[in-house]
Amino acid sequence: MKRIAPAALLALTAFVVLPANSKPIPSPMPSGAAGGIDGDTPRSLALQQSGDGATPASTVRSSATPMSGRSVVAALTPSVLPGLRASEPEPLQIYAGLIKPESMAGEKRCLAEAIYFEARSEGEDGRAAVAQVVLNRVKSGKYPGSVCGVVYQNRHRKLACQFSFACEGKSLRVTEPEPWEAAERIAGDVYEGRIYLAEVGASTHYHADYVRPHWARKLKKMDVIGRHVFYS
Repeated sequence: MKRIAPAALLALTAFVVLPANSKPIPSPMPSGAAGGIDGDTPRSLALQQSGDGATPASTVRSSATPMSGRSVVAALTPSVLPGLRASEPEPLQIYAGLIKPESMAGEKRCLAEAIYFEARSEGEDGRAAVAQVVLNRVKSGKYPGSVCGVVYQNRHRKLACQFSFACEGKSLRVTEPEPWEAAERIAGDVYEGRIYLAEVGASTHYHADYVRPHWARKLKKMDVIGRHVFYS
């Protein structure tokens, strides 16, 4: 009997026809991949109790860390029909309509400023978490009804504001273009629902991990991201 060479054998297998009722085997899908805010305590008292404040300037640096393995929920996993490509994920509508169209540019700038001045030394998920806290405050009805109002609440009361960078007396000039561009992008992504951190959820408070503010005991601890601890 004549032996069939491997190449010839491969050629024969190419012409094998599956029965009509057999189903194709699906291809396996790849698996999915220090500042602080004080709640209701006057800032001067909070500083005595916690020492809370913005990230020291000496530690502030640009960070290009990508979103981590944390549950970043931008949308449900897209469904794939036979013969069709996977559709683009649909953005979540958590903050839809929170900002009036005529105020969009200014409000997004305030959101980017909070990200830049509070968390530009953090990874991308840490920066997104700060934006999420700001928007949660706007949405809650317990704080000013605009992004700028929330970010700069009590800014004229030295060391008694909500976001520490706003009332420390430091310059609020943007001096690092790359982190600023990232802050603008993240602000848009969080507001428009392309990024949502499930572990941060509806958090309205956070503080740096080197302080212990008294109000933290009254709230539910949600997550720790980088140097910040988040509460709802």
